Amino acid sequence: EVWDSIYPTEGVAGGGYPIFIHGAGFDSTVLYLCMFQDQFGHSWNVSTQPLNSSLFTPIVPGWGQKYASTTTTVMLFRSSVNGVLSEVRGAHKSFQFRQVWGVKHIVANQSMGSLVVIIEGFGFNVSSNYTLNFTTAENATWIMKSTGHVETPTKIVSTLLDWRFDGLISLSLSDWTGDV
Repeated sequence: EVWDSIYPTEGVAGGGYPIFIHGAGFDSTVLYLCMFQDQFGHSWNVSTQPLNSSLFTPIVPGWGQKYASTTTTVMLFRSSVNGVLSEVRGAHKSFQFRQVWGVKHIVANQSMGSLVVIIEGFGFNVSSNYTLNFTTAENATWIMKSTGHVETPTKIVSTLLDWRFDGLISLSLSDWTGDV
């Protein structure tokens, strides 16, 4: 048994889609373990069986539900009848989890002039600060920016205390690495 490649090598941190692991000599009657592990020791294992002697299609885990988006090392293990795992020959491969987000709720309190923005997604880094940049939707004129507090790897909350704008707005999100 040997594995050669995975495709794609990156995807959104929400998971739930297949990757393709190519190789040779896989046994379709045996259960295998596909492990995703980051540099901090976080890991997520996916049990899978090959479709044939040269192809697996494991489902990518929802990494960003628990951990920050990052590059992970992918390893493949064969499980024996007694549960012992042995690593399948082949170099470790990399898989990059990308953050994904959308605005879940915007709650405005007109009398107080405040606006609460709740962003939900996958793979937010709980030790990073995120900046929310608000611009007009018509001509991209800057309105204001605020800092978003990461509550979990799936949720950012920002409160704007002095919100005085009516009309369509556009929102961009960035952390210390750049646009998300």
